[in-house]
Amino acid sequence: MYWQPGGNTDLKPEESLNEEAGLIIRLNNNLFKNTEISGTVFHSQIENCIQWVPTAYTYWAPQNLKTVRTQGIECMGHTSIEIGKLAMTFNSGYSFTSASNIKSLTPNDESLNKQLIYLPYDKGFINVSILFKDFMVAYNHQFTGFRFVNINNTDFLPAYDLGSCSANYTMPIGKASLQAMFAVDNLWDRSYQVIAWRPMPGRAFRTGISIKFNNN
Repeated sequence: MYWQPGGNTDLKPEESLNEEAGLIIRLNNNLFKNTEISGTVFHSQIENCIQWVPTAYTYWAPQNLKTVRTQGIECMGHTSIEIGKLAMTFNSGYSFTSASNIKSLTPNDESLNKQLIYLPYDKGFINVSILFKDFMVAYNHQFTGFRFVNINNTDFLPAYDLGSCSANYTMPIGKASLQAMFAVDNLWDRSYQVIAWRPMPGRAFRTGISIKFNNN
């Protein structure tokens, strides 16, 4: 309410009713360790939903929407494989979310029955990591669907997918351990925007060294 700049002292608190149901399947055998597959369906109805929206003054401000209905599905998967000293782990996930204003505060509300701004319908990821002795490499790929940037859903930011990879090596030193890491973000050098007119960085590199001491 009092955030500066952009606060709104007329905000009302949200009230919501939420329902969720899920199913988890777990498997475990000699080859695939700790395999888990899960699915969830959800639904919520939020009265006086608070939404932050961009203003003509370059900052964002919160406002109440009359009634927002959110519903969708989420799916997750995890498994690992061990072959001798080699261990591989796989993680993946996908979600579909529909969120719209289903009641109007004004007679000509352009947001009525439209997807909320900056909320994609689709999101997903897949992650693979390989561990051999003290050396580990990992790759992560994520997808974000298109997002509307105005309340009447006539303008949108395109979908994007990003890849990142990392490697680290752990070496024991007496009672301590030293870990060296190297990572590449936005591996495929994608051009994308999370918020309109604010381009995100291209390919970037990170490296570092950490030391862990045994308290004993």
